[in-house]
This record gives sequence, structure tokens and C-alpha cells, in this order.
Amino acid sequence: MKRLSIASEILVDPPIIFADEPTSGLDSYLASAVCQTLKDLARNGTTVLCTIHQPSSEIFDIFDTLLLLSMGRCVFLGPKNEAKKFFESTGNPCRENYNPADHYIWETSVLEGKEELSRNKILKIWDSFNASDWKKEVAAGLVESIKSDPMVTDVVDEAKANKANWFVSFYMLLWRALISQYRDKSTAGMKFGQNIGTAIIVGLVYLRIPWNANENPYDKTDVFNINGAIFSAVCSFSFAYLFLVVFSFPRMKVVLRREYYDGLYPLFIAFLTESAAGLPFLFAMPFLFLGIQYCMIGLFPSWSAFWAMYLTCIMIALSATGYGYMISALAPTIEAANAIAPPLMVPLLLFGGFFLQSDSVPPWFIWLKYISWFYYGAENLYVAQWREGGYCMEISNPIQGFLQKFARNGSATCPDGPTSFDDCCGIENSVFVDGSVVLEGFSYKEEYFWRNIGCLTCLAVCFRLVAYFILAFKFRAANR
Repeated sequence: MKRLSIASEILVDPPIIFADEPTSGLDSYLASAVCQTLKDLARNGTTVLCTIHQPSSEIFDIFDTLLLLSMGRCVFLGPKNEAKKFFESTGNPCRENYNPADHYIWETSVLEGKEELSRNKILKIWDSFNASDWKKEVAAGLVESIKSDPMVTDVVDEAKANKANWFVSFYMLLWRALISQYRDKSTAGMKFGQNIGTAIIVGLVYLRIPWNANENPYDKTDVFNINGAIFSAVCSFSFAYLFLVVFSFPRMKVVLRREYYDGLYPLFIAFLTESAAGLPFLFAMPFLFLGIQYCMIGLFPSWSAFWAMYLTCIMIALSATGYGYMISALAPTIEAANAIAPPLMVPLLLFGGFFLQSDSVPPWFIWLKYISWFYYGAENLYVAQWREGGYCMEISNPIQGFLQKFARNGSATCPDGPTSFDDCCGIENSVFVDGSVVLEGFSYKEEYFWRNIGCLTCLAVCFRLVAYFILAFKFRAANR
């Protein structure tokens, strides 16, 4: 059957033949005859590439050029007769009257029980070949033959002329990424369901009647609960969006590696389209999430506060997904990404300002605070909630100085209610405490709102740039 297959190929006089172990299952005579036939074809101008299984010394002597592969690495490529000299130079000489093919296979195989020792020896042989004159001569000859062969140059020029430009590559990859992310309706539905379900659960935990200055003002308990609800929302929001993308690159690395090394498109375009495909979800879900939270928790009823929170939530989502892409680029497998994501998130969570005041962060951890989107995002959400409002605090024997210290504009009047110190916000013996007092408790400042938006934007961009550079390092030419 093997001879029949070879004969069938010979009939069409092919310019090149790939033969995969043509001697397997044949006796020594037939194996020698097949190899001699291939040798005759090579003499007549046909290029023959052949893998061989346990060749005898007679069959091995028929070959002209030898390529040895081990552990996916080229440990030798050159004239067959030069291989013996090369292995002698590496300290692995072939014994006299010994089949060279068996020697090369033995020296470049990972032996059972001696795996580590064998791998180290193979790596040394590989390093020796990379530094050898054989490697330099082969590389120079390959470049020269490619440049001088009109068939090769014509194909290369045609491929360059027909290669898609950046715009076409971006359009096609974006279309594929959108189909990949949103084609499966059940998965897309689960993403929306997870986001909405989380918002409803947090809303039920902190459920209260919407705020009204005269009829149902905030009290100290409401302040504590609302602050907890805001930070809980930031945490659940961040984890949901990080794990939305953390498996992206381990899942697509096989296809990405093959297509990128084949020159189908630049790596940057592939990374950019993967990020862009998730933007519709990142803009839509914060709106639904925040709308549910607003209605159920009773956040400050102001359109300016709502849009400020919505903008902040979008930036938190972009930063969290950027961090997720960075972890995804680092992780070699889905399991590794799932294992390292939580430990890398927790330090940033601790410096968000809820568990530790931002002014109390130890100097040696200060850098973690500045790369934490929890810190910038939580501050903006608290500012949006409290900069226009406040809460009513009951006191006994109210003192004018005390009231002037805490009340808005130096007075104890309610924002829209009575002005009597004895009946502020409809509560006897109460005083209206400005929202700035709540912000001071967390060391948050209202004037930092737009600074924080800028910092969140920088984090979203920088995390993605780091992820891209990690991928570029992994997909460098040396790793091909």
C-alpha cells in the first residue's frame, strides 16, 4: 500500500513530496527500495521531505540532509555527514561501528525515569546548535535561496498585495468577536441575568422607601446602610465584570497563535477587537444595574447624581475588564486564570477606602491604592450620593455651636423643611447634617470627582496596554 501511494504520487511528477514514515511496516529490503526510489526522484529535481522510523544504517546513508527535532525544537539541521561532528562538539560522540541514526535518536529522546536529566541535555544540544556555524550557514542559505527563487518571491509579493489592510482586519475580527460573544443566546442571557440578579439581591438586602426631605429623611442607620450598599455594589460589579473577560485569551490562544503566526492580521487588531466587542454590554448593564439599585435602595433622587453614578459605573466596568484582560494574558490556561484572579483582586479591594481610610494606608502599600479602581470608583459614588444631600441626626439639648459645626451653611435648617432647631426634618430635637460630614469620615473629597474619572480612564487604558504587551511577548517570533 505504501509503495502504491508513492507510485500514485510519482505519476503526476510533483515538484515536492512529503513522505510520512514511508518505511513503517516494511521489511529491510522493501524499505531500502522505497528510500532508493525517493532518492532517485530527488536526483531528478523533486524535493523530498521524509520522516523516517528507526532507519537502518544502510537506509540512513541514502539521505542527504538531516533535520532532528526534540521537544518541539530543532536540535540539528544540515548535511547528514556533519551531524556526527556536531554531536562530538557537544560532548555526545557516536561510537565506532554504531548506527548514527540510533545514536541521534537516543541522545535527543526524553528517557523514562531520567526526564529532567534528558531535558537538560536536549536543551544544551539545542543551545549548541543555535550558536554553531551550521545554524548560521543554514539560515544564510535559506534566506539566499528564498530571495533568488522567482517562484517564492512572486508568491510572497502576491500575498503582500492581497493582504487585508488594518481596517478590513478590524472589521472582520470585530464581526467574528461580536458573533462569538452574542451568538449564544443562553450565555448572553446568563450574563444579563447574573447582572440583574445581583442588583436585585443587593437591592433587597438594603431595601427602603425612596428618600424625601420632609416625609422620610435619611437617619444615621440609613447612612450606614447606604454606604454599605454602595461599596457592596462596587465589589459585586467589579468581580462580575472581571470574570466576564478573564478567560478570553486562554480560550482563544490556539486560534490566535495559528492565525497570527500565519500573518493573517496584526496582534494589536485582534486584541483591540476583543476589547471592543464587549463595549455594548459594558454600557448597557451599568444602566440597568444602577436603575434597579436606585429604585430599591433609595439613593439620592437627583438626575445629576444618577448620571454621575452611571458614568462612574462605566469607568469601573472598563477598569475591571482591563484588569481581567491583563490576568487573562498572564494565565496560560483557564484553570490558571480562575486560580490567580481572586488573589490579585483582594489587595485592590482592601484599599478601596471602605475597610481602611485612604489617609491611613501604609506608605509601602500606597502604590496599591493608586492602581485600585475601588478607591476612585467608591469615592465618586459616595460623592454623587452625599454632595447634594445629608441626613437628620437626633440630639439631646441641642447646642447652637454644635449645630453650627454640622449644619449646612452654618445653620440648623433642613434642606426643604422646617427651620426650627426643635423640629428639623419633622423629627423633634434633630439637626440636619450635611453630606460632606459623611465624606469626611472616609477622607473623600468632592472636588476629586473628575480627577477620579481621569484616573479610572488611565487604569482602563493602562491595564489593557499591559495585557497587550504580555501577549506580544508571548507571541514573539522566538516562541513560534
